[in-house]
Amino acid sequence: MTTNQTDLHLKKFSGSKHSDTGNVEVAEIKLYKRRWVVLFLFVFYSGANAAQWIQYSIINNIIVKYYSINDKWVDWTSMIYMIVYIPLIFPGSWFLDKMGLRITALVGIVGTCIGSWIKVFSVQPDLFYVTFIGQTMVALAQVCILSLPARIAAVWFGPHQVSSACSVGVFGNQLGIAVGFVLPPILVGNSDDLEIIGSDLLFMFYCFAGFTTILMVLMIFSLCLIR
Repeated sequence: MTTNQTDLHLKKFSGSKHSDTGNVEVAEIKLYKRRWVVLFLFVFYSGANAAQWIQYSIINNIIVKYYSINDKWVDWTSMIYMIVYIPLIFPGSWFLDKMGLRITALVGIVGTCIGSWIKVFSVQPDLFYVTFIGQTMVALAQVCILSLPARIAAVWFGPHQVSSACSVGVFGNQLGIAVGFVLPPILVGNSDDLEIIGSDLLFMFYCFAGFTTILMVLMIFSLCLIR
């Protein structure tokens, strides 16, 4: 390749109108300390959604007893996460590209919060369909969450921190799943009294709804008010 050809390629790459390669300007990337706040908020936000995936299945026998349903319906509360994700992954990716990180993250946390609060109003033995609607809402919000770690790492972090930031972001989902296995059996006891089970379920739903509400407020503040 001749010198003139090399200069031409450099001009196309850099957008420079000068053939002198010394005049090529390199854009400076500014990193903000609050990027770590945004990342760890996402970790908790992703975890709050993922924890609800196995929330019912891990206490299958208690849910079957309280709502008087077939255990297959309890399995559907976890399967719904996969069922809605498969057809919506491409629309979700398009939404992220079209609307950006800020709007996609807000849609995810608002959907998780709304779904969590719907469950609070499902604590009656004949209201399983209400709790399933809440679970479906949380599952839909998951579509706006799972594609965010790479985008957060690319937007907020420098080239030497992208891999670490992406790994930490994905860790939130795994942490939430672990919490979903541990917390429900602790909060909801296997009692023969349906009123006690209902009280335990209500407390568990309030814990998740309250936590996601706090996260939603913090996310709105960090993504909309902080510039």
